[in-house]
Amino acid sequence: MKDTEKISMCATSLPYRHGTLSVVVPMAHMKDIIKQIWKSRGTEPRMGELYEIYKPLVFEDLDK
Repeated sequence: MKDTEKISMCATSLPYRHGTLSVVVPMAHMKDIIKQIWKSRGTEPRMGELYEIYKPLVFEDLDK
């Protein structure tokens, strides 16, 4: 599975190991991280990919 494929998570899932690292981050921190990634998305192609992967997970409540 490529890391650019859609990642699905739910609030009841336990943290698991993906590759060599597994991290649990408070949602407030993750929102700040995604905002910083957003700032670099146009100049750094990898940041654009990561933004598209994690944006729906972090900001899903904005689409409602």
